[in-house]
Amino acid sequence: MSSVPSEEDPQPPKLPKPGGEQTTRRPWDLIPGNVSDDSVSVWLEQFVAFYNHRYAWTPVQLIPACWAEHGALIEELNTLMWSRWTAFSSTQASAEAAQNWHTYSLPNFLVRISTWMGGEGPAADCRAGKHRAFGHDAPRARTS
Repeated sequence: MSSVPSEEDPQPPKLPKPGGEQTTRRPWDLIPGNVSDDSVSVWLEQFVAFYNHRYAWTPVQLIPACWAEHGALIEELNTLMWSRWTAFSSTQASAEAAQNWHTYSLPNFLVRISTWMGGEGPAADCRAGKHRAFGHDAPRARTS
């Protein structure tokens, strides 16, 4: 694998500038009605493809195909994506911000990724293509 990205390599999503004069919405805050679910899904799919291609060097670093079935992981990926955008692409982007993202945001995400999928056991199953719902992501029995 070449260390120089090619046009065929997955790229980070082209995200719109948050806020602006017309709105005070924060697209990293996944409250209902804040941003379109379709936009978030597309951006996150692009980000996951980019992340897995660029940063997942071991199985425990891999974001599994079932990532969208893990609510907490969706939230974490969304803020990781936007923090990367801020560090690399926003008007405040800088080499220092990019280095801080690599030094703090990315390693801390790698520490938490398995937690957001229910721990090492369920996370390993998900990475092997055998999704296992756990905790808040597990189906709930009806009580009525």
